[in-house]
Amino acid sequence: MSASSKQPKVSKKKTDEALNLFGRMLEGALKQPELAPDRLAMIVLSEEMEKRVLTPERLRLLKALGVHESTSVTGLAKAVKRSLEAVSRGLRILHQYGLVEFTRNGHAKQPKLAKDLILIPLR
Repeated sequence: MSASSKQPKVSKKKTDEALNLFGRMLEGALKQPELAPDRLAMIVLSEEMEKRVLTPERLRLLKALGVHESTSVTGLAKAVKRSLEAVSRGLRILHQYGLVEFTRNGHAKQPKLAKDLILIPLR
């Protein structure tokens, strides 16, 4: 690991304050999702639908979009080492649930996360 890639140290107090603030924000979003910030998505699915929509492959696409800025669906497919067809199908489903959006980049569609924070209540 190079010196430039090391994360700066954050004090325990600052970390605790940030986690406390984040917890209050999530609690408020759960109680009143209509008041949640525009960049927050909260998905409540039945267990069966969760398994059908949030497959490991689709979760991998969401994570890849959070890390890499893909210029196209083809670029994303290459980044995750999956077929273009499988990635396109996964992105269409994620788009239907408001997790992914597309912009035009010439003739290509550029996928990106629609939200900065995706909240999936576990109960």
